[in-house]
Amino acid sequence: MIRALRSSFFRFFSTGLFIKSLIFSVILAFFQIFRTCTEDLGLLPFQQPRYINNTFIMMNMLTLIYVVPFGIALFASIHTGSDIQFRSINNKITTGVSRTSILLSDLIVTVLSAEFSIVLQMLIFYLYARFVPVKSNISVSGVIINSTLGIMVICAAFSAVFVLVQFFSSNKLLALILTLLILPTINFSSQMLEARLTEPYRLYQYEEDENGEQKVTGWTVNPNYIGGIPRTILQFFYDTNPYSFNYFEPEKVSLKTETEAAGIVFLAATALGVLSINKKEYP
Repeated sequence: MIRALRSSFFRFFSTGLFIKSLIFSVILAFFQIFRTCTEDLGLLPFQQPRYINNTFIMMNMLTLIYVVPFGIALFASIHTGSDIQFRSINNKITTGVSRTSILLSDLIVTVLSAEFSIVLQMLIFYLYARFVPVKSNISVSGVIINSTLGIMVICAAFSAVFVLVQFFSSNKLLALILTLLILPTINFSSQMLEARLTEPYRLYQYEEDENGEQKVTGWTVNPNYIGGIPRTILQFFYDTNPYSFNYFEPEKVSLKTETEAAGIVFLAATALGVLSINKKEYP
């Protein structure tokens, strides 16, 4: 395991991936701050905010669930995908490094890279909110800490899934396309589930009276309403979807259920990855 970790970390630093990840994270953080200030706060470009509080940090932080996984997909493709694509993995196998160690070492580096990106961007968000506006009311609250930890676990789950796809596919371009398709699919499924779960049980019938006002004359059961066990199942998938939180109420966000589900996904994807690398040949 030590040899596999050394090899994985050596590639991480020697190929410039560390510096590229650092630059990518900094640019991404400032891009999110610019977007939040101009779109959500309604400021002109590069205008100094007059007042900022913890809501600003939460709004920027929650966007990490959307943007960091894209960076993880690119990182897994460059770091793990290239190693598999060019058959460098066979050199490690022939020298006696176990296949499980190879996968776990790449996964550890990918997860650490993602967590480093999150921590760095959170630090930039805090420093901006603390020193740039005319007045600020910033405090490291329990909500911010818990949400940050939840986002880190969710991104770790994405890392495990993306590394699994790279080892399973053996073609880094195909694996990259598949991993990038996973993200909009999850987002779109969240919207579909929300639309189905918000269907009302009753559809009211209206009729205008002599004054032109509408009044309820009766109701029928909505055929699109889902109840019973199917609703329980759909509600479960909606609650565990990382994109199902209400972005427009950041101070009320709780990622507890999503974090628990992400932990299960991380363990399952890691187990499948170990199974895949031990069964698959890389000619």
